[in-house]
Amino acid sequence: MQVETQGGQQKPVKFATRIPFSRACPISVREQKQPLWETAASPVRTGPVATVGDMPLSEQVMDNPKADRVRKLADLLTKRGQRKAGKFLVEGPQSVREAVAMDPAIVTDVYYDPNACADPAIPQAALDAGLYVHQASPAVMRRVSENAQGIVASARIDALDAARQAALRRLNDAAAGFSRAGSGSMPGRVPLIAACWQVRDPGNEGTIIRTADAAGCSLVVLVDDCVDPLNPKVIRSTAGSLFHIPVLRLTEDEFFDWAAQRSTAVWAADIHGIPGSSPVDVADLAFDTSHSETSSAVAGSAIDGRHVTSATAASRALLASMVSGETNASLAVLFGNEARGLPIKTVERADGSIIIPLYGCAESLNLASSAAILLYTLSMLLHRR
Repeated sequence: MQVETQGGQQKPVKFATRIPFSRACPISVREQKQPLWETAASPVRTGPVATVGDMPLSEQVMDNPKADRVRKLADLLTKRGQRKAGKFLVEGPQSVREAVAMDPAIVTDVYYDPNACADPAIPQAALDAGLYVHQASPAVMRRVSENAQGIVASARIDALDAARQAALRRLNDAAAGFSRAGSGSMPGRVPLIAACWQVRDPGNEGTIIRTADAAGCSLVVLVDDCVDPLNPKVIRSTAGSLFHIPVLRLTEDEFFDWAAQRSTAVWAADIHGIPGSSPVDVADLAFDTSHSETSSAVAGSAIDGRHVTSATAASRALLASMVSGETNASLAVLFGNEARGLPIKTVERADGSIIIPLYGCAESLNLASSAAILLYTLSMLLHRR
């Protein structure tokens, strides 16, 4: 095995194919834990491995930004580089921390600048998880990513996909546990799904994934031609939530078929509503729903002076039955494209529609803001006992 030196030359290493760093000082030898995964591109990591403490050793610091290894790492920010390597890059302390904490089997290597990484506990946690950790110079980190904030990690695409599939299986197995919000084997999660139709802005998509995670949603579904969830800006915008909540990609037909098979009601976030039914105002839906008589209100009645439409009454009844355990159904809110919203034909396939009232003069809300309001309102209702 060769490692780079200050002048870009290669120097042999006695113990390992790569050198992880620990806080032990001086140089010591420890047994490398058997990892949870192996690929042809990742040599088997067994036997003694050299570890290095805080004492600076230049031959063990990646300091050549022109090295081929550094170039390949930077290429993980591109689709071509991701396809070629089967990996993607995780940038910044928050995302790296969550990737290591939630599923270290996804991560292959962690790279950090000791002088720029604000949280030294992250590389130590990676080391404790049996991952390879590499010190790098500021020039190398800048070459790899302008958004590193002192630390990045490479992660396997197939391992992330496997983790998502495992999470989906757990969701299916936990369907009965959703009979009361946050119960069963999915604590803190509710039978609420955030679905996005043809979302093209990576910042919006990443923020919706993060919001869905924070609101306790069980799943995010990207419908039709949405931004690739492994787009670097999407990953950064999720702030680590990409590793908390499964993200599923489906065509429109697949999404509605999937929803029907799982007894999932689909509500379109659309101002026009579906034919024959006005959209439900989320303010009316949330108003005083803590009382049982509110949940069972019938069309044409009034609660505290507010008129209850048939759509609102039906929506309240669905939410009440989900909270009480009368049904194992789930609810998906479908958000449209930033510029065009949802097409009429897509809205017509939904079971209902929901809107946010605008009290001021603004024409509309940003997509991510709308998603936050609707997902959190519905989640708070579903978390009520």
